[in-house]
Amino acid sequence: MKKQILENTPIIFLLTALFIFLFVLNLLNGGLAWDENAYLSNARSLIGNSNYTEDFRFPLLGFLIAGLWTFTGESLMAAKFLVILFSVLSAAVFYLISSRYFERKYAFAVSATFAFSYLVLYWGFRVYTEMPGTFFVLLSFYSVLKSGGLINRKYIFASGIFCGMAFLMKFPLALLPLSIFLYFLHKRRFMEIGFFVLALSATLAPWLTYNYFQHNGDVLYDLREQAKIVYAYTLNESPLKHVGNLFIAMNILVFFIPLGIYKMAKSNWKLKKLVFLFLLIYFTYFLFFTNLKEARYLIFAIPFLYLIATEGLAVIKEKRIVYFILLISALISISSVLNEINQSGNCNRGGVTDQSISYICPLKPEKIMSNFWPHFGWACNSKISSLWSPNVDELLISVNPDYIIYSPQLGDQYNKTSLDLHTSLIFEKEIKGKCGENVFVYKNIKK
Repeated sequence: MKKQILENTPIIFLLTALFIFLFVLNLLNGGLAWDENAYLSNARSLIGNSNYTEDFRFPLLGFLIAGLWTFTGESLMAAKFLVILFSVLSAAVFYLISSRYFERKYAFAVSATFAFSYLVLYWGFRVYTEMPGTFFVLLSFYSVLKSGGLINRKYIFASGIFCGMAFLMKFPLALLPLSIFLYFLHKRRFMEIGFFVLALSATLAPWLTYNYFQHNGDVLYDLREQAKIVYAYTLNESPLKHVGNLFIAMNILVFFIPLGIYKMAKSNWKLKKLVFLFLLIYFTYFLFFTNLKEARYLIFAIPFLYLIATEGLAVIKEKRIVYFILLISALISISSVLNEINQSGNCNRGGVTDQSISYICPLKPEKIMSNFWPHFGWACNSKISSLWSPNVDELLISVNPDYIIYSPQLGDQYNKTSLDLHTSLIFEKEIKGKCGENVFVYKNIKK
């Protein structure tokens, strides 16, 4: 027992360090990113009254936060803690997977590099689905890995459950159960397909049932609405952008991926066909079938790419050089994230968004229109709307807001002159940020 504790001391230290570092990054960052407001408001709607919801969002994160809030009360810090916990657990499961491929010290080194990689650090404390989704992806893969290639109902069933949870955390992660299904089919493991599909179906059943009663029988409501909104309001970006995103995510380790692929193809690497199949389907989808090419969309593939790059690094016989390369990669990621969060944090903490919230929320407005509306929906719990029409009269007649709040820097551009000159609006306040941002507050005097 004592020997086991000593053997696990380094990974316990690593996970503790990651937790503390993510907590500090959260404090340095300040403020909330756009979608965080939506997920938090959705969670609020499940346990209380929320005047702002976006019910097309991926459902599981909101339910998990709401479940936690039933014990803690509504708390932003509790929601942040939950996401940080998912990030730490993702690093833990990655270590378990790495230990199945590499010797203990080598597995620890690559796990530390993954834990302190750019995407994990940048998204590891934000109330987004990225890190919780990564956790379920890794747990599903680890379950298949534990099945050992034999019919093992317990682990295959677990993999189906985790795949279902990954899908409910982010719908495009349907690519994972599809990959596992095709892999089992290729291997002619029909019994495992049965258990896998049964577990997956059982996991998705509560979601389908909830949608059926909540949305007049439309069991795929949020999936359908998500697809419509994404394709209606996002611009198509070049697939080449993901090349740059890959360097952001992995920096110098990118150069070892081709070598790792070659080595894996020539070896008896466990589940290599499943890994290659998942990455092929995953990158085909995100390169050619999604409009936006954001770096965070790569996060679910990054753990597997780290394993592949590590396999490529293994050709270097001198282990000290390998550890040095992994260390440099981690330091580059840490430096990049700290630099970016330091810059954004200086603007966020007490910045123009915080000032706007501090000014408008105490006035308890029932309705607000803004080009950065989610912040007021969460912070003020007001009914909110975007500036969806260039015609101010149409906005006022349709929504009849108490206030219109506009910033040229924080959202889509709008004709400020039309707001200044409208007879139903009175310019009430200009709020200036620390980084050159401006917010203009207009009161509807005919409300």
